[in-house]
Amino acid sequence: MIGNHEVRGAGEEEFARFFGLPGPSYSFTHKDALFVVLDNARGLFPRGTLDWLDRELSRHPKNKNGIRYRIVAMHAPPLTDTIAPHGMKRQYRAQSEKLLGILSRHKADLILCSHEHLHQVEDWNGIKVIVSGGGGAPMYPFQRYGFYRVDLPADGTVRETLITIPAEAPATPGK
Repeated sequence: MIGNHEVRGAGEEEFARFFGLPGPSYSFTHKDALFVVLDNARGLFPRGTLDWLDRELSRHPKNKNGIRYRIVAMHAPPLTDTIAPHGMKRQYRAQSEKLLGILSRHKADLILCSHEHLHQVEDWNGIKVIVSGGGGAPMYPFQRYGFYRVDLPADGTVRETLITIPAEAPATPGK
C-alpha cells in the first residue's frame, strides 16, 4: 500500500507498476476475507475512490460466496473521535464521514492503517481501527516499535495482539 513518502517523485502509478498492482487502490480475497486497499497517501482520497469502495463492497456481500470478513487498509487512518492523523487535507473530515457511512452500511470489520508514529486500537462505530505505526520511523514518546498480529477466527470476531520489538537489534553474542 502506498504511503506519503512513496508519492514523491514518480508517484502512485509508478508505485503500482513497480509492485505489479492494478493501481494505487485495489482489492483481493484471501480465504474468507475481502481486502480493499485504498490510496490516501496525499492527505485525502483521490476523486472517485470512496465511490469505488462502495461499489467494490457491494460486489462482495458479507456472508456470501465465502466472504466472512471485510477489511480495509489504507496508509493514513480515518479522522475519528480519538484519531486525528497529521498532514491530512481539510476535506479529509468529510471524506472520513463518508467512509464511515460506506463501511457501516456494508458491515466492514476492520481498518488497518499506519502513518501515525504510534500504536492504537479503536472501535469506530462498530468497526475496529488498528493503527500500527511502528514500521521504522521514530515513535512518539512512550510508544514501542512493533506490529500487530490479527486473527480472524471462525466466530466472526477480530482479535489483535501487539508484538513489540526492540528499537535496536540485539548485540551478537561473542562480538
